[in-house]
Amino acid sequence: MEIWITTPQNVKIEYTSGKDAYPIRKVVTLNMPSEYNPKAKNHFTPPFPKRIAILQGFEIQYGRLEDEGGQEVFHPSQHWLRQMEIVVQNHGWNVVENSGGIVSQGPDVEVIAGLRDNSGGDPPDDGFVGSVHVSALIIYP
Repeated sequence: MEIWITTPQNVKIEYTSGKDAYPIRKVVTLNMPSEYNPKAKNHFTPPFPKRIAILQGFEIQYGRLEDEGGQEVFHPSQHWLRQMEIVVQNHGWNVVENSGGIVSQGPDVEVIAGLRDNSGGDPPDDGFVGSVHVSALIIYP
């Protein structure tokens, strides 16, 4: 049995009321550690490994990002969090190949984030920005 932990990744989430779909959904491919050999015999023959998506942390702020002179600047809004949902789930297995065979492989995860503030409503009428830190545990039989 082999157990690997993917390199943690920061996923940026941003919601603008009236502009973005709600809740926020992002799919990302996580990178395996540099010691991982994608060409190892047991790494590319079925069954594919068991994948466990891991939420390592998050940061959420109410407000909006505005472009000011080519730089994004965050402008906070005063709100109180009423409800928060953050889901990190498996979304498949990504394999990159070229003429020499498999170059890389790793799990895809989907991050879903939704917030409600004291003003109510679904979707919310106020924007928010944040980041969700994710990785995955990979277990080969």
